[in-house]
Amino acid sequence: MTAPTPPAIEVFFSYAHEDESLRDKLAKHLKLLERQGVIQGWHDRQILPGTEWQGQLDRHLETAQIILLLISADFLASDYCYDIEMKRALERHEAGDARVIPIILRPVDNWDQSPFGKLQALPKGGKPITRWPNEDEAFANVAQGIRAVVATFTSAREPIAPAASQPKTPVASDGMKQYNSGNSTGYQTRVEGGTVYIGSTHIQSQPAADKPPEAKTILFLAANPQSMTPQRLDQEVRDIREGLQLAKQRDRFVLEQRWAVRPRDVRRALLELKPQIVHFSGQTGAGGALALEDDIGNVQWVAPVALAGLFALFAQQIECVLLNACYSENQAEAIAQHIPAVIGMSDAMSGAAALEFAVAFYDALGAGESVTFAYQLGCNAIAMAGVAGDCVPVLKSAQSNS
Repeated sequence: MTAPTPPAIEVFFSYAHEDESLRDKLAKHLKLLERQGVIQGWHDRQILPGTEWQGQLDRHLETAQIILLLISADFLASDYCYDIEMKRALERHEAGDARVIPIILRPVDNWDQSPFGKLQALPKGGKPITRWPNEDEAFANVAQGIRAVVATFTSAREPIAPAASQPKTPVASDGMKQYNSGNSTGYQTRVEGGTVYIGSTHIQSQPAADKPPEAKTILFLAANPQSMTPQRLDQEVRDIREGLQLAKQRDRFVLEQRWAVRPRDVRRALLELKPQIVHFSGQTGAGGALALEDDIGNVQWVAPVALAGLFALFAQQIECVLLNACYSENQAEAIAQHIPAVIGMSDAMSGAAALEFAVAFYDALGAGESVTFAYQLGCNAIAMAGVAGDCVPVLKSAQSNS
């Protein structure tokens, strides 16, 4: 039986805003790792308007398994970067909770005498990226170094050493051995690395224990095409996973994740994992077409009839589909011709409402409730949170379409 793949490694970019263009170039060179589900990058420009930015920064700084320090004179001159982000990153590095990698963007005097100077830096030799004759070669060298670190994380089987003040208690997980760490997610992955969460990896790992025969697989599919408005999909899967870990019947569910999905990735995941519940998080377009990604990260639309045809081929195994995307009712209606229960969205929905619905839905399933009850609880959770949209989710079934 195929072992569940570990979730993607969360990579935190710590940088000065003066270096934003260089950060973007680095992110492009790491995009392939992200498409493969190996890593999930995060930086402060992903914080949505109206969100409490300090809490978001602190949360990701605490949950990231890899922290990239993008070094320049502006970084060292920034009180926030130097005294807060760098200091906390090095504390987590020393505790074994994260790996810190300095990346020398621009020339700066005596950086090797700084607190992070004892760490091996990238690119090779600590030569600043802007001093390379070809910047692409420099960024490629950095990406290769990060890939090598990720490979050691995914091949290692020992858990990350927890801080001395935090007890190490085994908990049930989606096919991975994890430990309670007391951080914002509640769980760490192995040394490294595992990740946040956040995605699944195609790097081969040693087999994990088979899931219990009665366990149901939840397949979380996420697409965030670069040409569309960025969505906080990592927060959604983190909160879902946290709820399932706390659920009374947590052993009945295995959560698998696939990120930056292309059409072929959906097909392969269904063949490999044989899920009973399929969850899509992302966006839709005209006529309810689903926004997946192509090979370079741009949007690739999938029409309702095409997706319904795919699910028809897997109708014997799939029990429920949740399309957590605005205006996905047309997709839900088409898929419900073949799948017993399908949930879509009849209108636009805020990220807060979508998150409340999804978390409550899986809280109910984790408590042993039916899909219908879970759907109703999800709608109520939106209302209880005081946000608009409790009437937007719609439950479709073969019976309602007959």
